[in-house]
Amino acid sequence: MILVDTDVVSLLFKRHSLARAFAEPLKRHQLYISFATAAEIEFGMQRSAWGQQRRQDMAAHLADYAVIESNPVICRQWALVMNESFLKGRVMSHPDAWIAATALIIDVPLATAAFSSTSTA
Repeated sequence: MILVDTDVVSLLFKRHSLARAFAEPLKRHQLYISFATAAEIEFGMQRSAWGQQRRQDMAAHLADYAVIESNPVICRQWALVMNESFLKGRVMSHPDAWIAATALIIDVPLATAAFSSTSTA
């Protein structure tokens, strides 16, 4: 099991050259995304006014991932992640904290390219 960050989902969907570093290793695992990733992708599609075909292509791509929904345990972990990042002077974005909290609670590695959180599908 691996939780896949929004940036990696986007790279794989776009078949970006950086996606090669993730494609093969991820094939051997059951893939998950956080509800926050699903929301970020939806926002990116709306913001960029994607047409029906590209939306269908993304839906087909996302069929490879199971979505982990929010729950009270993830909410508590999110608050801990946000507080810890605040105390360290490196406040995380809300979506990144949700994704980190999800990975921590389901106790799986997080596949991330760790670049700007503004990179969405």
